Amino acid sequence: MSDVSKLSETARQFGRYRTTKCVAETPAFSLFEAFDPKELRSVSIAIAAAPEQMEEDSGLKHPAWMKVLRLERDDNGPFVVLEPFDGQPLESAFPRGSKGDSARALTILKQLAAALDYAHSCQAIHGNFAPANVLANARGKVKVLAFGAQAPATQLLPVVHYLSPERLRDNPVDARSDQFSLAVLAFRLFTGALPFAGDSAVSAVMQILFQKADHEAMSGLPVEVQTVL
Repeated sequence: MSDVSKLSETARQFGRYRTTKCVAETPAFSLFEAFDPKELRSVSIAIAAAPEQMEEDSGLKHPAWMKVLRLERDDNGPFVVLEPFDGQPLESAFPRGSKGDSARALTILKQLAAALDYAHSCQAIHGNFAPANVLANARGKVKVLAFGAQAPATQLLPVVHYLSPERLRDNPVDARSDQFSLAVLAFRLFTGALPFAGDSAVSAVMQILFQKADHEAMSGLPVEVQTVL
């Protein structure tokens, strides 16, 4: 069991913050709902799998970027305090293998595209854009988290299907890498499938590196959507 998994099962106090529930567990982080008794308000607490990946506020100010309030530390190590958000990981909201509602999917994708466009205009790259790093609520609002963005590709095997070829090679990345990941996410939301599925992480990597996408899965989509993808 990973250290992050142990935290989500046993820890209910981080500094002055009391957790109320574990919202999400991903390869990069665990996210909790918590209460701040000093400021008498709800917050989110994130624990990264690799402490060196935890950073202060990136400075990005966009409605779809999860706002970082502060970076703190207790006896368990560093943790990030974020704004509260009543959502669940997109991975859970749109289970793999089932198509999502097209209108809802489009609403989510518009927000994500705008968030990435804003970040890129600020010379910021996400680098690990996948459903596990996106929260969505019942009202169709989303929040993007950036944990694991600088992690080596070998640490990101659970989200390997969304990584660009240059990211998999640990080569320099730019905005196009995030665009690649967004396109994979769009493909999944509209079709329920992945363009580079593979029978294993290794086969998925090979499909991505050699651009062997499953075009058949999107044959039922409108021509305009197929063209974009």
